[in-house]
Amino acid sequence: MFTTTPGPDEAMAKAGRGLLFADRDFRLVFAAAAAGKLGFQIGDLAIPLLAVTELDASPGQVGALSALSMVAYLLVGLPAGVWVDRTRRRVVQVVAACCARAWLPPSPSRSGWTR
Repeated sequence: MFTTTPGPDEAMAKAGRGLLFADRDFRLVFAAAAAGKLGFQIGDLAIPLLAVTELDASPGQVGALSALSMVAYLLVGLPAGVWVDRTRRRVVQVVAACCARAWLPPSPSRSGWTR
């Protein structure tokens, strides 16, 4: 009967498993990032769906809404990258999360589509 000894990568992974989640700061950042990603994924689904069901948007309008959301990433994201490199990371995360939460809910109502 042969037994295999774990290689250096396997032994390192087994020894380090769970160490990150033992750190409270990491757990907080991880939970905040996971919640933010989940919220944006729900928003990516909900905003076009809301535009169709509540605002009777045409397929072209939903496509324009999706395209304009991508343009916003380019116009805001590129200059924001320079700003982020020169600012403390925690301040940037808090400001970005607050701005995102304040902007997303009223966006469909600000679009000008009415019944």
